[in-house]
Amino acid sequence: MALASACSTVQGYPPEWHAATNSIHVYGSIPAKTIGLPASGEPVTLLDVVLGLGETGSDLTRVVVFRRSGSEMIRLDVDVRAMLLTGQTTQNIMLQPGDVVGIVG
Repeated sequence: MALASACSTVQGYPPEWHAATNSIHVYGSIPAKTIGLPASGEPVTLLDVVLGLGETGSDLTRVVVFRRSGSEMIRLDVDVRAMLLTGQTTQNIMLQPGDVVGIVG
């Protein structure tokens, strides 16, 4: 899916988030926010970010991560609730600068 097309289908995804920065962006059923990544380069995972949001009342079975790959946007669907309930963290994505996390429901 082309970047412009992916972004146009994601409600609340501001176009200025296309630029790679040393941060990630979170939007969806929570107020949109930008989270800076550590200058030390310490890895930040999807679970780090979701747990850092605190209790959101959101449906964590439908979390998406959008990641730029050249001129394309990759969509990664993750069931964070299953990771929390089972302890199985194979889907715990290491986030990269410019990633966008959508808390869908």
